[in-house]
Amino acid sequence: MNWEYISGFFDADGSVTLSKLQKNKNKTVVISFHNNEKSILESIRDFILKETNIKGFITHKKQKKENHNDSYSLNYCYIPKVIELIKFMVVLHPKKKHRFEIIQKLKDVTKRNGKYSDEELKCRYEIEELFWLH
Repeated sequence: MNWEYISGFFDADGSVTLSKLQKNKNKTVVISFHNNEKSILESIRDFILKETNIKGFITHKKQKKENHNDSYSLNYCYIPKVIELIKFMVVLHPKKKHRFEIIQKLKDVTKRNGKYSDEELKCRYEIEELFWLH
């Protein structure tokens, strides 16, 4: 396992999105790796934990159709963890590369306590809109 493998895996079978993890809270960044083989995701998770001390969690998704397999996702949430993780990855996919750039901007306007003035909140929402534009 190495960072080149993880970067390539993410380019092919990963996603980066903004998601609302708690009601009445702002959206946060979520990076996910997807696969049908749980052992691959466990290897990636264990390597990332050993190298960066960033914890990820694996979720199980049951098959929706009889001819489909169960699938798994390895997820990393919250801007500080994601920022630290993407420092190690070289992403070539244009959309993901764009979103990584927007995450950096979002970090600069995110307040730790989550309390924003109307102007600050407007600025944050404008940056979130840029996230989806590529």
